[in-house]
Amino acid sequence: MRRMLPDSIFGRILLATLLPLILIFSVVIATIGRSVFQASAGTAREKTLSFARQSAEQVRSSILRTSGLAELTARNLALVADDSEQARETALEMVTHTMEKTPNAYRFRMYFDPGEDAFGTDGVFSRIFYHENGKVTAQPFLWEDEPDLDLSSPWYEVPLKQGVPFHDSVARGRFGLNKGPTYAASTNYPVICNGKVIGCIGIGMLYQKSFQFVDKWEEDGSYRLLIVSEAGTVLYASDAGLIERNIDSLGFEADFLDDMQNAMRENTSLIRESYSTVFKKKSLICVYPVDLPGTAARIFMYMDT
Repeated sequence: MRRMLPDSIFGRILLATLLPLILIFSVVIATIGRSVFQASAGTAREKTLSFARQSAEQVRSSILRTSGLAELTARNLALVADDSEQARETALEMVTHTMEKTPNAYRFRMYFDPGEDAFGTDGVFSRIFYHENGKVTAQPFLWEDEPDLDLSSPWYEVPLKQGVPFHDSVARGRFGLNKGPTYAASTNYPVICNGKVIGCIGIGMLYQKSFQFVDKWEEDGSYRLLIVSEAGTVLYASDAGLIERNIDSLGFEADFLDDMQNAMRENTSLIRESYSTVFKKKSLICVYPVDLPGTAARIFMYMDT
């Protein structure tokens, strides 16, 4: 007859046998959980970085598309330039057509010095074109009415005197909108005929009319998207209350702000977590450069989840 082990002894043997297994399984489960979490976090970072890259490319393409139209217009104006009324009418029609193709433009400027190979010898040939009531209107330059538009500004001086384009991605003004100051990008080109600079043209693009696709992306997902300057100023946001604010006023942690400033200074991307007392949450944030060649000021896409 077999002797039964007392319950206390059997319990101790069972515990001694199972305890190592329990510890092993605990370690395995913890390791798997940590690996899953790390993989999930890594996937989130990759997804956020990829979307930020796509967003920055869309902003870049929108600006470069308008800049390309300005460059093409400058070349075409050089082809039709001569001292005749017909040439001047052709120039006006050409620029009007360009403005019709660029609804995000708030203004198109053209300026030509007098000359036989320009658009007349009697005086300066200049116009400012606007979108007004659904149509493109033009008026002569009235310097006393446009005090900011003097020939010493880089929008004119660089293309006229140096014969090269000038791009500015951060211009601030009212731009005739009667809605307070807003931000714009401008692109300016010399008009070169027979190797000589005869004038210049420029288009100003409103941020608030150029990047509505950013608003659509915010509606479709769980991202907040901002366009910010290298100095951290919010140039565009679907929440108008954020425009003109600086990133450092949004309650982020000091070490995040330091990292962001370093990334902007070096024109590189940044992705990391930070808490904002204004947004009242901790987010995975990506700051990604918008690569605009030859611009006077860099801009960046900010995105958080």
